[in-house]
Amino acid sequence: MLKNFLKGLLFLMAISALLLTTACAKKDLQTDSAATEERQVAEQQPAGKTDGAANLEEEDLYGKTLEEARINFMNEDIHFEFDSYRIVPEYVTILQTKVRWLASHPGIAMIVEGHCDDRGTEAYNLSLGERRANAVQQFLLDAGIEASRIELVSFGEEKPLDSASNDVAWAKNRRSHFSLK
Repeated sequence: MLKNFLKGLLFLMAISALLLTTACAKKDLQTDSAATEERQVAEQQPAGKTDGAANLEEEDLYGKTLEEARINFMNEDIHFEFDSYRIVPEYVTILQTKVRWLASHPGIAMIVEGHCDDRGTEAYNLSLGERRANAVQQFLLDAGIEASRIELVSFGEEKPLDSASNDVAWAKNRRSHFSLK
């Protein structure tokens, strides 16, 4: 079932990319050529290896020091829809950035936490939190991060970011959080 889910997610991403490219057909050809060249250079490099400019950009994204990068990495959660463990396409980019950062820091291990809002039973929310953490782990594994670097834990509804009982608070609490070891 997870394989079907991942295939469906990849299919949706492909369709989205196709729609975006057809909607932007009047782009400047020079910009398209530059983007194509950048993609070709990136594809030729081994995973986790980047040129100096890309590496600088990644370091700027997470921080100039390793400690600052670790804190920023951990402060970037992904969120889920109600009663779902499907990774929403808007969070795929965040996970891909985390994969690149983890690939460039092979000695760092992590904990993926699954969280829920307070609707549902405690047992159900623990189970849903586990499924959310598993979905993220599967994404990371599929991207080449070693299983030995990933630990999972479900907190269910036990550690909310926002204790209010409204749609905004519930949306904040439906998440996977990342802790680095």
